[in-house]
Amino acid sequence: MKQPLDINQKGNAYSIVSWEYPTPIIKRNISRLESILRNGLLGTASIQRNGGFGVNTTKFDYGNLLAEGHKRSVFFHILGRLSGDHDQSYKSIDQNGYLLGDPKNQIGILFDLSLFQEGQSYGLGALPKKDDGENGVYRAYNNQKGLAPGEALAYSDYGFVISPMISPEHFLGIIFKRNKELTPQEHEKRIEHEVAKNIQMHREGKSISYYEMDRDHYREDWRYRFIEENNPEKLEQRANEIASEILNVNTGQPDLIIPVFDIHGNMWWPEKVPYTELKVNE
Repeated sequence: MKQPLDINQKGNAYSIVSWEYPTPIIKRNISRLESILRNGLLGTASIQRNGGFGVNTTKFDYGNLLAEGHKRSVFFHILGRLSGDHDQSYKSIDQNGYLLGDPKNQIGILFDLSLFQEGQSYGLGALPKKDDGENGVYRAYNNQKGLAPGEALAYSDYGFVISPMISPEHFLGIIFKRNKELTPQEHEKRIEHEVAKNIQMHREGKSISYYEMDRDHYREDWRYRFIEENNPEKLEQRANEIASEILNVNTGQPDLIIPVFDIHGNMWWPEKVPYTELKVNE
């Protein structure tokens, strides 16, 4: 089994599993996870093909992409190496908006980046060419500061890219977040709080757009209908569902058994260990 770790150490690499809004949530999530555990992070050909950056294809679709001659690319983040609006502000994985703002109970796959080599950055909008032959080389999707490999800062909406895939033997752990849907009353209360906050910021002369003070805008945004689940029983249930998939896929392969963490760094499986006991002081 892979060893427990501090998920928030600078330099940790992780890819967030993303998909269309599923129903039922858990079953779709687990199905996607099983595919990843069996086949690896297989990457995507383009935004248009799979609905968004970082969408992990199924094995069937991956075969189709290969047959069509597409380049496959896995998008991921490196903690402490982001720029753009956040300006390197991600000091912990729970600050990542792709895990924070999505109701679909997103999963992050931690993997060993030391096995790969960093190359020059790609420019924004330029996916790697299908015939560049650079397996095992990762790059910043764009490098806003123009820094050299090892120091490049990737724009936070895109992160880094590696081609063509990340195999399961490179996985170090799974990070999960579980959300719950607000009641209509809780939803309206949250909207009122958000609008009141933005109106006050506008009065103080800060740059706030009109839609950020519009209640209907927040009512139409599904992200404001969900908040993080903090019921320990629900969290343990989620961790056990993930662990069940890990054990099912990796029967007889102890080296591929990986620990399960929540987004705050607490380990839930194979044993419960609070983040305070895993945290590495840098």
